[in-house]
Amino acid sequence: MNESSHRTKTGFVQAQGPKRTSRKPELPTRPEPDETSVPVAAAQAAPPQQAMYKRFPRGHYTALAEIHAIMSPDVYLEIGVNTGASFTLAGASRLAIGVDPQPCLSYPQPVGTQLFTTTSDDFFASGALREVLGGRHLDLVFIDGMHWFECVLRDLINTERYCDPRSLVILHDILPPSEESAGRTMLPGPWVGDCWKAVPCLLETRPELRMSIVEVPPSGLCLITGLSGGNTALSERYDELIDRYMARGYWNFCAESARFAALTVGFEEALAMHLPWK
Repeated sequence: MNESSHRTKTGFVQAQGPKRTSRKPELPTRPEPDETSVPVAAAQAAPPQQAMYKRFPRGHYTALAEIHAIMSPDVYLEIGVNTGASFTLAGASRLAIGVDPQPCLSYPQPVGTQLFTTTSDDFFASGALREVLGGRHLDLVFIDGMHWFECVLRDLINTERYCDPRSLVILHDILPPSEESAGRTMLPGPWVGDCWKAVPCLLETRPELRMSIVEVPPSGLCLITGLSGGNTALSERYDELIDRYMARGYWNFCAESARFAALTVGFEEALAMHLPWK
């Protein structure tokens, strides 16, 4: 998740959800992208590093480009635009929505782009997405914002309201390459934070979802379908889930290796699983 927007978030948007705090820490400085590392795979028999980069020469951008080419999503949402390296892939979309409080674009924006320079929490709270969609649902979502579990969870909760079972949501940075990179303190280089916690959390609270992990360099992707705009299971348990998962560290990630391995599939297999109609 090195091409991400590292933001500060203060609460997730829900009519009667957890209260926001008034204090907003300063937005941290973005580390420079680093795509030289490959995730320590949860599976015991991970593909060799050389083979992975041969298949995905630009890491997760290669995978995202293929997904865009296959889906041609009518409506695309990206949380964490940063340089626009992944956002520029949405050229075939009729509507591409980007959210980032501090974008530093160095790639051309797709036609039909609407870029909101705000935090994702404030974006969802404003009702802007509902207005822009005009009753349509999201076809493809890439969540690549702040690398903290609670932020990923809030982004997923707020995004699901505008999804249907065919919507594909992709989470980045769910395979931390090292203990250092999995910490909650932002570091230069391949910092992925504790985004990985979203995987066991969803397995526990939303077992009906279709989930798969693809070991795309540098830190993996989690593909999710089967979402429902009316499902409130995550929002109703938000405080409980944050309390339960916040204290978990890298050793918990290692202890969860079997569960991650069970979800890990090849890229083509993941596409067949989540996009059977394509």
